[in-house]
Amino acid sequence: MDKRIEELERKLETARLTYINVELEWDELLEKKLRKTGRVRFNPWKSKTPDYKMISQPVQVSGSHSLKVRSAGLFGHPCGIAIDPMTNDIYICDSGWNRVQVFTSSYKFLFLSNHKMNGPAAICICQDKVHVAQFRSCYINVYSTRGELLNSVGGKGNKELEFAYPLGIDVSID
Repeated sequence: MDKRIEELERKLETARLTYINVELEWDELLEKKLRKTGRVRFNPWKSKTPDYKMISQPVQVSGSHSLKVRSAGLFGHPCGIAIDPMTNDIYICDSGWNRVQVFTSSYKFLFLSNHKMNGPAAICICQDKVHVAQFRSCYINVYSTRGELLNSVGGKGNKELEFAYPLGIDVSID
C-alpha cells in the first residue's frame, strides 16, 4: 500500500510541475503579445490557443476567469477599490492574482504591490497609509502609498487582533 501511495504522490507531483510549466509558457506567450501589440483576444469556447486579431484598445479579454495573464492592468478577481484623497490615485485589490494595482485618476497604470499577498479583499486609505484586508491569510497589512509594507497584524482566530476571513476594512483618524 505504501508503494502505491508513493507512486501516486510522484505522479501527482509530476502532473503539478507539468501544469505549472504549461501555465508559465502560456503566460510568457500572452505577455509577449501584450507587450508587442497591447491587445490580446482569447475565447476559450472556440479554441485552446489565443486568437490574435487586433480588435480593441488597449486590451480586451473575453472568456473565462481562468485566463492566466498576470500583466499590469488585467485582473483575476478585482474585489476592493479605494481612492487616495491626496493624489486621486486608484488602488484596486485583485484577490485572483493576490496583488494590488495602482492607477492614476486618468486610469494610467502606476505600479503593482511588491509584497506577497494572500487574498486581498478590501482596501482603504487613511493618512498616507494603505490598509489591506487579506481574506485567505486573515491579516490586515498596512503599506505606504508607494507599496512598502509598514505593519501587519492578524492571523486566523477570535482573540484580540485576530480575524476570521476579513472581507471589509475601514479606518478612522481617531
